[in-house]
Amino acid sequence: IPMVENVEECTHLLVPQLDVTRKLVHGLVSGCWLGALDYIQQIKVHPYTHTVSDPTVARISEYIQNLEYMPVPQRPELPANSPIDLSNVSWLPDRRRQHLFDAKMFVFVDKTQYDKYLPVIKKSGGSCVMLPNVEEWVQSPNHSTSELEAQ
Repeated sequence: IPMVENVEECTHLLVPQLDVTRKLVHGLVSGCWLGALDYIQQIKVHPYTHTVSDPTVARISEYIQNLEYMPVPQRPELPANSPIDLSNVSWLPDRRRQHLFDAKMFVFVDKTQYDKYLPVIKKSGGSCVMLPNVEEWVQSPNHSTSELEAQ
């Protein structure tokens, strides 16, 4: 089973627990199956064994998507310290998540964070805007902190 860094190349996202991270949200929006880390062991003991010739990520993804008898991944552990009750959330793939952020705009003041979150926000229907460098703006002689707070 190939491991990839880019969630968009995944069919399954395996995580130790369901902490709400950028990768988890990206996996949900991309329609990935979410599973506990032991999913690989579930597959190994599965009664059907097949070999995929030329095992590229695309070929294996296509093969997995066409299977009807793959085991359903076990849900990863729920975090004990979650501020919301995640036990009733469906973690199965759901195309409706591609509209999770429809008509929502996310405002960033840090270019690194903007670049990091832009793909998942756009994929789920939202938009992003990057404000000018706030520190430079506040330090300029024509602006004050109170003006920034008023905006």
